[in-house]
Amino acid sequence: MVRSPPIKTRPLCLGCYKYLSQETYIRCSQCQWPMCSQECCQAADHLMECKMHQESGAFKMNISFEAIEPYYAAILPLRMLSLKKQDPKSWQELVDLMSHLEEWKKSEFWIQDHALATSFILDNFQMDDDWQLDQEMVHRMFGIAYVNDFLAMLNNVKVRLSCPKLSMMSHDCTPNVIRFTDQSKTIRCYASRPIAKGDKLSHTYCDLFLPGAIRRKLLLQTKHFDCQCLKCLDPLELGTYGSSMKCAQCPIFVHPPSWSCSQCGVSLNGQRVLTEVYRESEELLAAKPRSIKDFESFVSKYEKILHPTNFLLIRIKYSLIGFYGRLEGYELQDLVANPALLERKKQLGHQVLEVLKLSEPGLSSAKGVVHYELHVPYFIDANLNKNSKSLDIVNYCLQESVRHLKYKNQNSFGYSLLVSALQTLVQLKRMKGA
Repeated sequence: MVRSPPIKTRPLCLGCYKYLSQETYIRCSQCQWPMCSQECCQAADHLMECKMHQESGAFKMNISFEAIEPYYAAILPLRMLSLKKQDPKSWQELVDLMSHLEEWKKSEFWIQDHALATSFILDNFQMDDDWQLDQEMVHRMFGIAYVNDFLAMLNNVKVRLSCPKLSMMSHDCTPNVIRFTDQSKTIRCYASRPIAKGDKLSHTYCDLFLPGAIRRKLLLQTKHFDCQCLKCLDPLELGTYGSSMKCAQCPIFVHPPSWSCSQCGVSLNGQRVLTEVYRESEELLAAKPRSIKDFESFVSKYEKILHPTNFLLIRIKYSLIGFYGRLEGYELQDLVANPALLERKKQLGHQVLEVLKLSEPGLSSAKGVVHYELHVPYFIDANLNKNSKSLDIVNYCLQESVRHLKYKNQNSFGYSLLVSALQTLVQLKRMKGA
């Protein structure tokens, strides 16, 4: 497996992927790349490009710590190319993967966007004659990575993971396999639900909190295939109404692919509507600082247009569940003082959970998070009102949270919830025994 930093990133350590600053970095003595420590200079990931630098002659790069540093885009193809000498078997597995290079080249600025990284490699690395290292080969490495790799959070950085064996598994928007990256940066796969002998193994390349029309468009753009899974082909998306929206004239909902009203015959341009709402949801999710008012305004605005369980609303409601109890003005003491806020957290949690039961059957990190968040209002109710029924719900929610989050990486947010859920279960046991 090849791990590499994001194509566009500010300076980070090439061993552990922690962001660096002008004050915190050192230079690797062998290749001159900025690193966080001498230990990381010997990290297996970094040694891939480091050995190539040593063979070609180390050279010092002028790294800017103020913004995105273009040099880091070269790390992905460099590490892939390093396999040819360092691990020939893995190299062969890698180059056997599809790159869809001709399709990528049709994108208006694709070659231009990769020109700096390509020139950096071709100008500075001397290879043996049998390498056939040219622009086409570097571009092919980028293409293979984009089509086949995955993202994993390591030290709050979205690291790219290229794993040929995992790439052999099919994509599905209702996958029966889930992936996690452990402490050793190894991808581990688990069955999310029972899989019968002969059934196809599948995982997902996309964000499942997106309507089918958006998922298919993004998969076509980034992976170059048109998803034909049951969920994408079902106008109701397995009963979730994930792409549905309201008719402009009638009090009924319309669905893809026609988005035509069966009552008045009016057709909506559903793809355009979803694309615009998706863009706005992306901007909202990226905005800092986060604001419950802004997220609730989005929900209020688009519940007038979309089905209440349209995935573009569900992805925002999923975020809101965690905001209630954490953001300033809506912390736990604020929820205790205002029962309406507790009820809102409950309402959001149950609505999102009902959708997840249909869209992500079996184990699901999202379900683990929602179950954890749902235990909070019920726990408060149990303590304030001595409500034994609420205490039973708390116990159920925490048990379910543990079940869904048990494989999470120790550095992940999900793992912190897992630890908290286990601790609260111990506290519950003591309460019942008192």
